[in-house]
Amino acid sequence: MQAESELISVSSILLKNPELHLQVAELFLQARDFERALAEYENVLRVEPTNTEALLGAGYAAFQLRRYRDVENYLSRHRRWTLARTGIPFAADRRLRLPICCRIGSGVQCSHFRGVVRY
Repeated sequence: MQAESELISVSSILLKNPELHLQVAELFLQARDFERALAEYENVLRVEPTNTEALLGAGYAAFQLRRYRDVENYLSRHRRWTLARTGIPFAADRRLRLPICCRIGSGVQCSHFRGVVRY
């Protein structure tokens, strides 16, 4: 709990540095504080709207919070940006899809998530 309190304190004074916010978001994910992780990813996306790591992280955090429309939004944005940049839609999400589905407890959630990340 002490470490989480310090993390919350640090996150409130970060500059508009996307790399620092990404690091803090990852730490919040490790602490399973998905609300704060999502907030940090959103801080990154305010500065860098096409940051693929933030889009995927935000999608994951939103998924853990069962905010499926937000998941769809983040992953759709990621897919559009990846396609525009590389010509390959959703390349990174293919690697992300199975680990997330393996961690969830309900087949219904997994089916919903697969529907969101259709290629």
